Amino acid sequence: MIINYNLFSFFKKKEPAITVPQWSRLANASDYVVFKRAVQHYFKDDGVQLNFNEGLVVLSETNTFGVNVISLSNLFKHCLSQGNSDTFSVTVEEFLGNMRKAANADNSSQPFKLVKDTLGLRILTNTLFKQMDDTAYIGAPLFENLFYFVVFDLPETVKNVSRADAAHWGKTDTELLEIGKKNIALKYPQTISQQEIVGLKIWTVENDCFYAPNLLLDIAKYPELVGPYGSLAAVPSGDRAFIYPIENMQVTSAVAKMATIANFFYLDKPNPVTPSLYWYYKGRYQHIPYDIEKPDFTLLPENFVEMIRGLDG
Repeated sequence: MIINYNLFSFFKKKEPAITVPQWSRLANASDYVVFKRAVQHYFKDDGVQLNFNEGLVVLSETNTFGVNVISLSNLFKHCLSQGNSDTFSVTVEEFLGNMRKAANADNSSQPFKLVKDTLGLRILTNTLFKQMDDTAYIGAPLFENLFYFVVFDLPETVKNVSRADAAHWGKTDTELLEIGKKNIALKYPQTISQQEIVGLKIWTVENDCFYAPNLLLDIAKYPELVGPYGSLAAVPSGDRAFIYPIENMQVTSAVAKMATIANFFYLDKPNPVTPSLYWYYKGRYQHIPYDIEKPDFTLLPENFVEMIRGLDG
């Protein structure tokens, strides 16, 4: 058989180029295509808006999945953490199926005493909540770009507690947030150890689930994590946080290294939170803007710079 290679090349050139969106840049093009097909197949009968460029599934209501928006970035990273592309279809089915199951559980009919121990508190960036109906969650801005909210911490998934769920419980938002915080602290103790990463000695906070960022609420309970001039903190993912106690001028190089670490773990983990850095000092947190691609120390807050000027070498 004679193969016409010129004709074969012609048709090869006609194949459309695969563009991998920025949010999925850790994956190769073939993995992204398999993931995209798995998501499209799952939602083929649901009539939802699949925005792959922005990495979002936009829903017209919250009843089916408990939220208005589903992050494809989070789902994709979860798929990558579970195995190769051969497992993506099953993983997508399980992940979204658990969300659907949890959303349709009738928690609103449960007395408070029966659900109290399932309540938790989770921290994410406020970006997602700006796109959601405020009846779908109970929470509040924590500081800067972070938001904390009450969840049902269930064996199969974690689900937002909605206004409808809590309507007859007779509890304020503050009370529910505090109960959720205490429950998570008891169920998921933080594992804290000192490590050296990119030449920087820092404290690493690890948690098996979504709750490593909750340490930000209790950092004062750990004296080793707070230096005389406070601490740099990063919460790049649900299972990892990093703390650098500030003691001397070495903080000037620590800012760049912490930003690098935060960015790596933010991109690498299936439950991303934020690559941002924060300065904890005297009971308050402040955002420390630093772009690893375009470092510019002139953007640092004036009070943070003043603190550095007063440090010893």
